[in-house]
Amino acid sequence: MDLINFSVVIPTFGREKLVYRLLESLQSARKNYQGEVEILVIDSSNDSASKDIASSCQEFDSRFFKGEQSVRWKRNFGVSQARFPIIFFIDSDCRVDNNIFQEHASIYQEKSKYPKLGGVFGVTHFEGDRSFLWKIIEQTSFLDVFSFAEHYPYVEWAIGNNISYYKQVFEQVGCFDESLPFRLGGDDLELGLRISKAGYLIKTNPKAITFHSRVTWNSWKSLLERASRWGRMEYFVCKKHSFLLRRDLPRQEPLFLLLLLFSIIIALILQNAFLVLLPFAWAILAYLLRFGFDFIAGDRKNFIFNVFAQIPSITYQVNCMTEFIRHGRWDILYKHMIFSNYQMMGEWPREVRRLWASFLSLVLVFFLGKIII
Repeated sequence: MDLINFSVVIPTFGREKLVYRLLESLQSARKNYQGEVEILVIDSSNDSASKDIASSCQEFDSRFFKGEQSVRWKRNFGVSQARFPIIFFIDSDCRVDNNIFQEHASIYQEKSKYPKLGGVFGVTHFEGDRSFLWKIIEQTSFLDVFSFAEHYPYVEWAIGNNISYYKQVFEQVGCFDESLPFRLGGDDLELGLRISKAGYLIKTNPKAITFHSRVTWNSWKSLLERASRWGRMEYFVCKKHSFLLRRDLPRQEPLFLLLLLFSIIIALILQNAFLVLLPFAWAILAYLLRFGFDFIAGDRKNFIFNVFAQIPSITYQVNCMTEFIRHGRWDILYKHMIFSNYQMMGEWPREVRRLWASFLSLVLVFFLGKIII
């Protein structure tokens, strides 16, 4: 079989110690692989951190470039400087398994089996302190994509870590979209969708493994910033890929907004300010009932973590809804971003419990409102 040669592209900003750890692991994996591997680091750190990262690059035979803050720009620039036909993307807060290049190469070497292959996506395991906050994060859907390769033979999109693409395919579909807002987030998903829509396959390989440090996630500030940014980015992704938005059961956040508007109107008509409090009472009751249903139906030992997990989940949904409405897209009140029927099947039991909680809470609040009036 022909040897596959890789160009590894790493966008960096600070995290000097983690970058050193990553380059050390890549050097070990490179020595363990018969093909050629070049490593390109595109950095936008301050002078002190940048000096340390450049020194690490020199130690581990990696090419160092100074670049803009935008992660999308860094990745696109890295690809433009790459010498080899396969581009491997990895984040600076990760490290690689020693066999990472063999596992990605094993898919590319089976050209007859995958004639429309566009890329290969592996698994990311998390390592480090499993704190109370991390146990909360585990109850959200934010980590699902990191294990897609363990569940699906192909994916329609992937994150920008432990993913490799043919350079030709990457450039054919237009690279990462630098016009998107924020300096990172959502662009990796959007790129994968364009590659899939162009007719290429993204094959998974659960044996291709990277390890992600929990350190860069392990703070409420970091978690809520991610949830907020990802929620807002949903609008921009759906704007380019409208097929993702499908009619769905009404969610609690838009229901709360509608109830609040309705209660304000009724309160003004009846001149009873207490009615404005009813939507808040409904939201509290709805979440309490939902937690109760989840406790009965789910994993009870994680119940407390699941309760706290609603904070980043609500942050995501509120920012998503706000961005859509800000752009005049009220259809977010009855639509949801859905990638596949597998997603709908997986979410269905939870969504039914949530809908029942919303309905029963509405009945209780209705009678409470009659008492107040």
